[in-house]
Amino acid sequence: MFEDCVPEWTNPSKNPDCVLIGGWTVWSQPTTCSNSCKSTRTRTCTNPMPINSKECEGQGSETSACNGGDCPSTTSGTIQSTNFPSNYPDKEDTTFPIVVVAGSTITLTFTDFDLEPEATCGYDYVKVLDTDGVTQLKKLCGTSLPSPINSSGNKLTVIFHSDHSVNKKGFQASWKAVSGVSSGEVTSPGYPSSYPNSQRQVKTISVGQGAKIKLTFTALNIEVCNDEGLVCLCDKLTIYDSATQTGTKLAELCGTDLSSVSNPFFSTGNAMTLVFTSDGSVVFSGFR
Repeated sequence: MFEDCVPEWTNPSKNPDCVLIGGWTVWSQPTTCSNSCKSTRTRTCTNPMPINSKECEGQGSETSACNGGDCPSTTSGTIQSTNFPSNYPDKEDTTFPIVVVAGSTITLTFTDFDLEPEATCGYDYVKVLDTDGVTQLKKLCGTSLPSPINSSGNKLTVIFHSDHSVNKKGFQASWKAVSGVSSGEVTSPGYPSSYPNSQRQVKTISVGQGAKIKLTFTALNIEVCNDEGLVCLCDKLTIYDSATQTGTKLAELCGTDLSSVSNPFFSTGNAMTLVFTSDGSVVFSGFR
């Protein structure tokens, strides 16, 4: 009696009529960048496991250049889609984490760009995330060469995705570290026009090692709602004394009374993070 054709149960030698073509699992997350500036990701031919059929085509591991981790600090580099300048493969998901010395920011400049076009970039795309790893700076597709993209802190993540069909040449981009600035301006989305509903914006301000930040507000116009004495329940700006949102909270601001703000705010280190959020209704001009 033959067994059912189920990978977990089937003994191929006892059930020669059971034939399953093997498939790859999704790629694992890349390993930490090594001191030789390489990281590796893996996959296995178990989705499903082949039965009375040949192994999956392709490699079970892939090594690529990286920075950060144990890699000695670098100030510039190049990233590109798989196989560039030949066409990238189907069902590809590749992440490029870029890290430079604390206090610097990153400028990403695309030198070649050719991805499957779609109005919302829902098929193949390049997604660029800011220093917090969450805030999306750009989602790109098509053939137009994007403008340079700047991070707010010392980290930038580039994610490449391709779907199951239509392959193009892909992209190539260069990046470089930019030394910490001595002054600048940060505003709410769309300022001085009204900020959008349901918005979340994270901005990290970085200066050189050993320096500190002085943050002074010149405009404040953020929706405020009170409920049993609590404030900033609707829209708000939260200021953290670090390069992440795990640092000490310096302030949580809303309202329109600039005189009530403890201007200026000072960091204890060389970074400060501003998180602006708005709810689903009522918008104001925001902050500067």
